[in-house]
Amino acid sequence: MEATKLNLTNSLKKVFLGIGVIILFLICTVQANAQAGFSIGPKAGLSVNDFSSDDGNYSARVAWAAGLFANIQLGEMFSVQPEFLIHQKGATQNVNGQKNEVRLNYFSVPLLGKIMIPINGMFYPHILAGPVYNYRLNAKYTASDNGTVSFNDGDLKRTEIAGALGAGLDIISNNVYFNLDARYNLGFSDLGDNDNNVNIQNRNWTVMAGIGLRFGSPK
Repeated sequence: MEATKLNLTNSLKKVFLGIGVIILFLICTVQANAQAGFSIGPKAGLSVNDFSSDDGNYSARVAWAAGLFANIQLGEMFSVQPEFLIHQKGATQNVNGQKNEVRLNYFSVPLLGKIMIPINGMFYPHILAGPVYNYRLNAKYTASDNGTVSFNDGDLKRTEIAGALGAGLDIISNNVYFNLDARYNLGFSDLGDNDNNVNIQNRNWTVMAGIGLRFGSPK
């Protein structure tokens, strides 16, 4: 069972990394032949986080994500959306009947490819997918009986590779770009280092909205 889970995780990791390579290739190809529409602005939203683990009795923790997004519209039906976010993750845990909280804060860089369906030249429902690079800023454990303590950095890996899959809606009106999406983020990296028995991966649903300025337009 564990071998099957590991093989599935490795396969999904290769798929999302492959999507990232394709996205970068399309950016270079299209940019060489056309002027792309470009939008940039802030975005923020809620994140429902949990751990994938064989044990530990973990449950969901609600937190937030916020930062900047840029959307590069490479055509009427395709765009690329890199983001630079502070993303709170973690989970809650029941220990001897008490509810404790694991808080992990990351600097997160998703690189998302979007397939868009234009409606009336203004509304663009879309699906999105792509790889995500996460760098952990800090980690804390809030225990019901002894306050908040910081994890030893050696207990958890600093970086994480993940993938995102979701859908949403873009609204483009003159020079204003509105973005709304919901996505599932799947962590591929085991959070524990090689010297301990921690065997968990991040999982979360995130709903975010952003608004920005739009420059230029694709041919």
